[in-house]
Amino acid sequence: MDERAKVTPGPSDTEQFYVIWSWEHMGWWRSDRCGYTDYLEQAGRYTGDEAHDIARALPNFTEMPIPDHVAQKFSRPTFHPYFGLDKTGFR
Repeated sequence: MDERAKVTPGPSDTEQFYVIWSWEHMGWWRSDRCGYTDYLEQAGRYTGDEAHDIARALPNFTEMPIPDHVAQKFSRPTFHPYFGLDKTGFR
């Protein structure tokens, strides 16, 4: 089997937490919806329901919930899933 085809399973949905990236503020949401930070280790951890509710409540896909175990691997997003732009604004 090709090494790239292997998928490392994350935690089950019942124990999975999310961090939220803000494209508007170019930072991670802090705990209790109180501000933003450049540092993933200072980001708040939200349940899946809470993270997705936050993202749906704001317009234009500016907030992006990311499973914590995925964010730990990649740290900062560089691709916006809606606009297709990287953080520099170029395609």
